[in-house]
Formats: sequence, structure tokens, C-alpha cells
Amino acid sequence: MSADAVEELGDVAEIIPDVVPEPEPEPEPEPELPDVPPVENICEAMDDVEFIKYCNENFDINNDGILAASEIANVRHIDISDKKIYSVVGIAYFENLNELNAAGSSLIEVDLRRNSKLTMVSFRRCELLEEAMLPNLSIIADSTFYACNRLAMCKIPDSVTTIGDDAFHDCDSLTSITIPESVIFIGEGAFGQCSSLTSVTIPNSVTSIGSYAFYNCTSLTSVTIPDSVTS
Repeated sequence: MSADAVEELGDVAEIIPDVVPEPEPEPEPEPELPDVPPVENICEAMDDVEFIKYCNENFDINNDGILAASEIANVRHIDISDKKIYSVVGIAYFENLNELNAAGSSLIEVDLRRNSKLTMVSFRRCELLEEAMLPNLSIIADSTFYACNRLAMCKIPDSVTTIGDDAFHDCDSLTSITIPESVIFIGEGAFGQCSSLTSVTIPNSVTSIGSYAFYNCTSLTSVTIPDSVTS
């Protein structure tokens, strides 16, 4: 501030110190997930009768009524599509699981963060699903959460590079979504018809956004497209 400006302001200039903005604190890393406790019968860790029944029918190799870790060690695929299964608590014990098809099931919440070998999940038309915690996928495939109209919370992992066509299409209860800086591609209609979506953050890593990606998001007042997007 010049001497003339100080004189003009008089005493006021003497009592206003220079303000140096404090740097924003770095976000704290998410705590590591605890290991699942060892159990003799995996079904003891489950809380849904129908999921227990499904696992016993498909994976209890010796039919002794005990689902041992050795019996599920080679399970790569679980298909509970269109089943009245409300919870998959205990699925963390399926350490080598690659694919989970839960399309049309009755799941309400799902936590797959411990299933680190998962590469494909489907919750298409899970009309009761409210919350989903995903593992470190690289792709959220086409229509993964299509028409999950009660889905209110889904954290996209930092490992995701591609959000497929219609991945969150018609998720009426989704109010905000944060797209991590790992994402490069957002597919056609990815968030179309998300009528409650009010906030979305698109990082500079994104280079391509498909047609109608935010079509008919009637609560979304604006979207900032970064300069990195070329198509």
C-alpha cells in the first residue's frame, strides 16, 4: 500500500494487518479396512437367509452344511440376479471373486471394498439399492446402476478410468457425484435422467464425454466442462 493511501485512510490503515491466506489442509487418507475375522463357517458372517441358501446350494462342495474358506477359494462368479436377496454381508470372504451380477436383486446396501479382484459388477434395476461402496475397479461398465432409483450414495473409486454408457442412468435419488481425477471417459447417457442431481465435478483428466451424458438432469443448473475435453 502506498504512503499516500495510508495517509488517506488514516488510523484505519494502521489497524488492518496484511492478511495471508492459510493453505488448505490436505485431505486425510481413508483409514484402511480391518481384516475380516476368521470363521469356520462363512455363513456365520452372513445375515441374509436367501444369500446363505444361495451360497450353500452353489458352493458347499461336500454338502456338510458348512461353507469353508477352502470351498469358496476358487469362486470367481456370483449371480444373484432377480433374487430376493437384501444383503450380501459376508461377501468379503470371497477373496478371488471376479464378477458379481446382482441385477434386479433386492439389495439395499452393498460394500465391496474388500473384494479387490472384482472387475465387473452389475446392479441394473436394483430398485431398493440406496448405497454402494465399490472396490478399485478400472471400469464402471455400461448400465451398472441403470434405473437404481433409490441410489443416493455411490463413491466412485480413484482407480476408475471409464464410466460406461448409461452407467448411472435414471438414478432419481442421486443428488451429487464426484468424478475422480483418474477418469478419462464418460459414456453416452452416463448420468441421464438423474433428476435430483444438483452437483457434479468433472476433473481435468476427462478427455471425452458422450452424447446426452447429463440429459434431462432437471435439478442440475450448470456443469463446467474442462478444457481437457476434446470430444
